[in-house]
Amino acid sequence: MLFLLVSMALFGTGLLASAALFPGRSTLERALVALLLANGAAIGAIELLSLFGAIGRPGLVTCAAVLVVLAVLVAGSSALRVVREDLRRLGALAGRVGRSATLTASTLVAVIAIALAVTAAWLLAPWAWESLAYHLPISNDALQTHALASVPTHIVYASAYPHLGAVYLTAFRLALGHDALAETVQLPFAAQAVVAIALAARREGVSSKRALALALLFVAVPAVTLELASCEVDVMFAALVMTSVVLASGPLDAPAIGLSALSLGLALGTDPSSPVVILVAFATLVQRGLRGGRAGEVLFAMGVVASVGGWTYLENLLLHGNPLWPVRVGVLGLEIDGLTTFDELASRGTSEPFASASWAERLLESWTSPLEPRPSFDMRRGGLGPLFTLGLLPLAFAAAASAAHDARSRARLAPIGKALLPMGLATLLSPQAFWARYTLLLAGVGLAIAAVATDDLPRRWRRTLDVALVALALGSVWHASSGFTVDGP
Repeated sequence: MLFLLVSMALFGTGLLASAALFPGRSTLERALVALLLANGAAIGAIELLSLFGAIGRPGLVTCAAVLVVLAVLVAGSSALRVVREDLRRLGALAGRVGRSATLTASTLVAVIAIALAVTAAWLLAPWAWESLAYHLPISNDALQTHALASVPTHIVYASAYPHLGAVYLTAFRLALGHDALAETVQLPFAAQAVVAIALAARREGVSSKRALALALLFVAVPAVTLELASCEVDVMFAALVMTSVVLASGPLDAPAIGLSALSLGLALGTDPSSPVVILVAFATLVQRGLRGGRAGEVLFAMGVVASVGGWTYLENLLLHGNPLWPVRVGVLGLEIDGLTTFDELASRGTSEPFASASWAERLLESWTSPLEPRPSFDMRRGGLGPLFTLGLLPLAFAAAASAAHDARSRARLAPIGKALLPMGLATLLSPQAFWARYTLLLAGVGLAIAAVATDDLPRRWRRTLDVALVALALGSVWHASSGFTVDGP
């Protein structure tokens, strides 16, 4: 019950704030902002409570109550009217589930995937290496000492890696009141990713129900389904980066720039493994802001990103002379010392001949092979599943070919391609790109582009294609189910 009350208070705060900031935007956009603010508020509450050594259930409940009361008082009656209308529209969209075959089928697939993850989280012990190594220890220590602090452990990543994922996990566990479902911590971010994908497609003219139907298939990607039963942070990272880019690619005003920067700052403070993705996403925000004559807001956005997500990097720079410590970094011929390299990290847990394969060979095998019977680190190869390999990837090539030869198709795909493709392709620049959990953004980008690229097809062909994607998504869930064992994926 407390979990429901805290969640309602935080999401209600987000709804009221989004209504006050964006009264003229779409319901989907306000829903995305509400989810971002709710998730961010949970992190902010724990960070605030930590300053007073007060991390605990009473403190979290107090923060949630104060936030929702302040939101009601500040937002005013006009925002309340917008929220009521948004809730009515969201309810109407949910009511279409039984009347739209595609939305009904995709919802069913998503429910199956989530049910599998929740059941696994309930029945199985935590299995993810990184969760056990530093996400859970940081959260455990905070719950015991009532403050966030450096954890006394021989595992260097516990203090050297950004830890906002563990901060959110702490809030999630406090709200739950038990640890039986603590591994479902990324579910709110899966919802945020789904709404971001749907919004990206909706802006390009795709109907709300079809945009949402295809976006829901994101949770059926095997790497996503499996991670929804762990305390990892890759779904969280993907959702935050996707949100930042989607907000930066829409109508750009000061609130949109600030919220895009907030989302990117949270992503930066969650996972250091994809710095190129962060840079590309930030470049999108900066480029659009400067083109719109908003240099001041862009400068403010830089401060938001750095202040929200940059603290651990600053500490590493001051302590070790390397913001990405313990990873050795080479930039423009200058090498910054560390204990390991990204390439070495990418090869851990792999066996021959895969360990000696090139980046391209690893990526090709990961995309084309079935889910590997043996773990590679804590995520098997083949984690993007049939939905990506047999559905989204061929559609992406077909859309590119169509855009190259047809001006109308090019005009249709250009906006979403310019907005999302750089971010998606940037995930491939990581030496760890063959691990699907580092390229979840590719699946999100693929779903949004697939929705737009196929929306002008004749109705019969469009429905056939949607059915095929849903079937592949169901196959992807089955693909993932073998990973829910006592040994983990």
